[in-house]
Amino acid sequence: MISGEKIRVGLWSFILMMVLPGTLWAQCNNWTISAHLIAASSCAGNGSSGVTISGPDAANITNLQYGIPLSANGFSVPLNNSSTFSNIPAGAYPVSVVGTCSGNFVGKTSRVVIPGSYTPPGLTASVGRNSINCGAFGQIYGSVYDGKPPYSLKIISAPASYSGPVVFNFSSSGYGIGNLPSGNYVLQATDYCNNGTVPLTVTIGDLDLSTFQLNYSDIQSLGCDTLIITKPDMRNTIWQSYQSDTLFKISAQVGSITPATVFTNFNTQPFIINLPPGKTLKDYYGQVITYSVKSPCGTIMRFTQTIPFPAIAISTDQNCNINFKGFTSFTGVVCTPVTYSMTNTDNGTHYGPYISGVNFPTSNLPIGNYSLSYTTGDGYSGTGQFGTTPITGNPYHVSAVNKGTGLNNYITEFDFYTSISTSARRTIELFSGPAGYSYSDNIWVGNLYIATSNQTPTGIGKVGFPAGNYVWKITDPCGTYLLPITVGPADLYQYTIGIGHTRQACEGLWIFPTGTATSNGQNMPFRFDVSKNGGAWSNSTLYNAGDSFLVSTPGVYTIIATSADYSQSIDSNYDALPYPNSYTVSYAFTYSSSPVTVDLDNSQGFLCKGGGPGQGLIYVKGKAGMPYLAPVHYNYYLAQQGNAVNGPYLATNTTGIFTNFGGNANDMYDVKVQDSCGAFAVQTLKILDLQHTRLISSSSYTPCVGATVNLTAIELPGATYSWTGPGGFTSSVWNPVITNVGMQNIGIYRVTVITPQCMLPITDSTIITANANPPKPVASLDCNHDPVTLTITNPVAGYKYQWYASLFEYGDSYGYFEPSDTGYTKYIYDIIDYRPVASDTGTGCTTYGDSIFFSVNPNLPLHASVYSPHLSICPGDTTILLAQGATEMASYQR
Repeated sequence: MISGEKIRVGLWSFILMMVLPGTLWAQCNNWTISAHLIAASSCAGNGSSGVTISGPDAANITNLQYGIPLSANGFSVPLNNSSTFSNIPAGAYPVSVVGTCSGNFVGKTSRVVIPGSYTPPGLTASVGRNSINCGAFGQIYGSVYDGKPPYSLKIISAPASYSGPVVFNFSSSGYGIGNLPSGNYVLQATDYCNNGTVPLTVTIGDLDLSTFQLNYSDIQSLGCDTLIITKPDMRNTIWQSYQSDTLFKISAQVGSITPATVFTNFNTQPFIINLPPGKTLKDYYGQVITYSVKSPCGTIMRFTQTIPFPAIAISTDQNCNINFKGFTSFTGVVCTPVTYSMTNTDNGTHYGPYISGVNFPTSNLPIGNYSLSYTTGDGYSGTGQFGTTPITGNPYHVSAVNKGTGLNNYITEFDFYTSISTSARRTIELFSGPAGYSYSDNIWVGNLYIATSNQTPTGIGKVGFPAGNYVWKITDPCGTYLLPITVGPADLYQYTIGIGHTRQACEGLWIFPTGTATSNGQNMPFRFDVSKNGGAWSNSTLYNAGDSFLVSTPGVYTIIATSADYSQSIDSNYDALPYPNSYTVSYAFTYSSSPVTVDLDNSQGFLCKGGGPGQGLIYVKGKAGMPYLAPVHYNYYLAQQGNAVNGPYLATNTTGIFTNFGGNANDMYDVKVQDSCGAFAVQTLKILDLQHTRLISSSSYTPCVGATVNLTAIELPGATYSWTGPGGFTSSVWNPVITNVGMQNIGIYRVTVITPQCMLPITDSTIITANANPPKPVASLDCNHDPVTLTITNPVAGYKYQWYASLFEYGDSYGYFEPSDTGYTKYIYDIIDYRPVASDTGTGCTTYGDSIFFSVNPNLPLHASVYSPHLSICPGDTTILLAQGATEMASYQR
């Protein structure tokens, strides 16, 4: 099989040499081309490159033509006589040079990388704050992502009452527009590359001052004769956006005894009220604080807050059934020191008086019930009640809690609580539970303790607490207590989540999720959360069942099921895990947008053959964008260079065909393509004279033998195409395909295009030349060498040789190239599949040799034994020899 393959390859090479003696492979082969970068592409397609030729045979090549074959992104440069290329998008491109030598076509290919990562801009916009019904005080915040700064934010539609500027230039990602009256505003951003975003509508609301309210803070004091009044907050988020500036001012007055303070800004230092001589805090209990708020409209609004009377709160710290301490605190302002007295109401024992501050710890008191009386430093008196009871039985309780935070078949936490208050530490540990779970902590004080996760997880799925039988042990200074609990179906939630349907809009994609929440088989209230790219989403909030949300910026979004029983999103122990995970039910999807662009491969300005001055034509075609309306369409604008964004326009239409605008050969014009959502892209086009310019692109001008070549002519509306070429080639489509290229396909290809816009047919031609593939490399195996070696036995000078290795691991295979270890020899050390590869670095043509697969390490010693049923035979007899123990080391594949 191998030798037959080598014979066929050698015969084909011999036939080619016989058919084309002294042709492209025999002459003018000692030359090279080198493509080099001139400028990166900072916008959608404004990079440039050039190509140079060198080598001894370079001087013998004439009629040089330079081109960039048609690439995957649709960009190409037809063969022409210019060695520089412009308006190239970012990417890696082959660059071809074709010429003639001794009457034969020859060609070489190099590569060039055009750096750049441009993405057309996108815009998000939101209300910074609403306006007020007495003036223009609204704000809009616009944020541009992607694109290239500087940016321009334009108000393209506004309420009639707005008379401010409409264009705002900036280089940062965001910009705020202020002094806006209420109403609808339509915004659009453009970037340095003159690409425009989808217009967005933002509505500024009209706030009525009658809805203005305040949230109050607690009153504080400094000594017994000074009040500290923290400025209130504006209630409701629609008003809080005004709190940080100077539009609203506030003043305070306590009763009628002290004068009003001066008006100051919100979010500044508290009001300090010095009481009149002879007055103390107790004189102001029950007094009314009047806040005067001056609006930017000049209106004075008044609000009141009452200074509360003091109220004493008493907590206890119990020492088993021995004794306890009491701790006092006050709500409201109190003049210190305070005098305390206590009485045991069970036996009449009296304690005190004690003089202290507002936080007064009592001495150890016998278990029982007590009354307390106090008198403040300025003479205000009050009473309170407190006490404890003896501890009986197990004072601790545990419950399995599922707060509905999205955990699927896991509880959220164990809650431990007791009616006994103590500052002594308790130890809490998991005495027994599901396999692989443990828990221990010794810092519990107070009445409530929460355990949320396994302390020794062995991987995802072992963090949260699942269904099962648990026994918890609590140890305190008074004893040890066991708390058995079973987590069963009634404690667990189950969820489903998905997308019911979507709806495309200019602003993005509306997502309509569907999902369920059940517990113990019963339907439960359902909510969902949304994350972006594995983290918090800027719009993150909990959505109710039936809600929808809009995604407008590219990314991976994850919809996470949760429950309406809880007001927060996913618990902090689990939201750091990637989705999907064992604890939550989620649905991920990727949103991407393709901003509108000018299709460079099918947009062109030209002057028809025989066309006179001013008879230039421009054909423009849009691509991508959001033309979700039916039928799909674009709006096209033609302008003098530099005027495409705002005009004036020479013409507009929905066909992309522009005539009678006075264009001449080599004139430059700007075209704008706008999709049905209002986003646009701008491109400069040159009027080409079709008598001197080629409009045929090819996927390769210098293919290797056996390759496939795609030819493409400019796509003109209503045009008919007629192709001819070597070997009787004909076609009537605008993009014919040539398969299995060989010597019969080398030559000139011509196309005639008849279009309604040109009186004379458009004719053009291009060249295809072919380069031979290197001879198939043949490798020999030397098992007697240490290590075992593969060696290429037929190397040819001028070609590059390497080895293609294929590995098979864990059910997957992957391949990579390796150089020889020495000369043309590769040492073999492991189970691997090798193929020799020959490459022509000047043409890019490559030939693979046969695959040689080593099923075992060839360097391992193999032991074999020979078996025969007869150890002694007579002359002329026959016997059977059987080798056992050896295995096949290598196999060959074509």
